Amino acid sequence: SSPTRRSSDLIGVVLAGAATLATLPRKSLPRMLASATAILLMANAALVTARRANDWGNGWRFALTEATHRPRSSDAQYALAVAMSQGAGGNKASQDLVEAVLAHAARLPNSSIAPEATLIVGRAEAGRPIDPAWWRSLTAKLQSRPPSSTDINALGGLLRCHLEGPCKDMQPLFDAYSAALSRAAPSGQLLADYAAFALKAMHDPLVAERALRDALVAQPGAATYRASLIQLLRAQGRIPEAQAEMAKLRSANHFGKLDAIIATLDAADGRSTPRD
Repeated sequence: SSPTRRSSDLIGVVLAGAATLATLPRKSLPRMLASATAILLMANAALVTARRANDWGNGWRFALTEATHRPRSSDAQYALAVAMSQGAGGNKASQDLVEAVLAHAARLPNSSIAPEATLIVGRAEAGRPIDPAWWRSLTAKLQSRPPSSTDINALGGLLRCHLEGPCKDMQPLFDAYSAALSRAAPSGQLLADYAAFALKAMHDPLVAERALRDALVAQPGAATYRASLIQLLRAQGRIPEAQAEMAKLRSANHFGKLDAIIATLDAADGRSTPRD
């Protein structure tokens, strides 16, 4: 258990002891022993709490403490690897050492795909070979369960690496998205990201359009998904359909919350946003 948990447990013991202490005769040996014990327990709890506060005040110490006290937590091990790679607290580690921690995090039970994704992107940015086993592990996890928000964000990081960064091989990313989308009721964000992949990497606007429309079914109020659909329809010359989607966007613009998105789309269309 964590130091914070142990501290709270000790406080509970002290409170229970205090209730018992009140029933003992004054100046009796049991009462004096109980008082001394209570003081020691409270001092220990205060020390643990102070150490915990010190850890929280330093990103490196906090990550190291969490990883030490939670060796079977993939999240804690992953956070330590991130702190190591960022040089938190002046403790920047070598890529090989960071990779070892990430590989350990990836193997722990119920781990997300974030460790594998970070390994892949890190190797690509360093211009070093990517271990195919990382892609296999990542894809197997996505096949075995519905993707979590952490998984979707990690896929998004891989997508950016492939579309804007040094990641080159599109096939493993396609396999990963296929695995994630094979689960029932994929999220709007996952579908929207896949639409970007389909359009920019696969050069398949029909697949991208279908994914965006599915994203809007999953999350009807997502203005950014509708804006992407409008841009896609315009690019294909399907102006009446784009105008119909634009009308839906305007009708959802309550209290001007979508003014910026609408203005950007109007500017791209060579129009100005009408003012009341």
